[in-house]
Amino acid sequence: MLIVTKPDKPSGRGKQLKPTAVKKWGVEHLITVLEPEHLKGIEFFKKLSKETPDLIYSAAYGSYIPLEILKLPKLGAVNLHPSLLPLYRGAAPVQRALISGAVETGVTLAYMTEKWDQGEILAQKKFPISEDDDAGTLLEKLAAEGVSLIEEILPRLLEGKVASITQDDSKATYASVIKKEETWIQWEKSAEEVKNQIRGLSPEPGARTLFQGKQVKILKAKIWEENKPFASNAAGNEIQPGVIYRIESDGPVVFCGRGSLLLLKVQPESRNVLNGKDFVNGQRVHVSQQFEN
Repeated sequence: MLIVTKPDKPSGRGKQLKPTAVKKWGVEHLITVLEPEHLKGIEFFKKLSKETPDLIYSAAYGSYIPLEILKLPKLGAVNLHPSLLPLYRGAAPVQRALISGAVETGVTLAYMTEKWDQGEILAQKKFPISEDDDAGTLLEKLAAEGVSLIEEILPRLLEGKVASITQDDSKATYASVIKKEETWIQWEKSAEEVKNQIRGLSPEPGARTLFQGKQVKILKAKIWEENKPFASNAAGNEIQPGVIYRIESDGPVVFCGRGSLLLLKVQPESRNVLNGKDFVNGQRVHVSQQFEN
């Protein structure tokens, strides 16, 4: 067995080099670990060729794997993808599924080809997305489901007893990497859309907004009123999207383009994450203050 992983990266305040989790596991189990900067180049190809691999298995590697490497193993190269392919092909399937309001997801074991996430499918496992899931919790569930799927399929794959099916390209959707501008909350959207954006971007990079001139991340929220098309303040004036119009025991309620959200986890700029109640008390939040796009 051979492990190929990314090189150690600086981490923490001291910027000390930190190994990947798979490298730590490999070292603990006395398995050879290679850490190339990239997979292109003759030298790495020679090293890998000497190992004469029967099978290449990839999960969350995140970099292009050259075709000549994919052709090395006699049983092929397979990848574990955190979506029900051909849905959400690409770099951010978990985040995009949540942002789009998907109610189920799963993991797919598929052959790797030179076209990303388009190889024939070996097996899939699906399960519902909980209302309480965010990108962090959903990734943990998908990882566990992926391990279960691999344990079930790998022995049969090594014996040549797994049939594959071609993906239906007509049903494909794409999950491109999250861009920085997509992390800003547009309060004019419905409460459901804003909530899904918050879920999809939590815990990292976080859905961002401005409050009292400083950046704030909203990391958890729930629907307070789903379909309310407008709201009025005590003076009878219509409340604008982004305005706090109630303070509840769990946190502030913010009006959206349609409906409203109760903010449950907030991270002020350069501060730790606060629950909604502590955010209200610590920032002296009051009705009529506004979150800005």
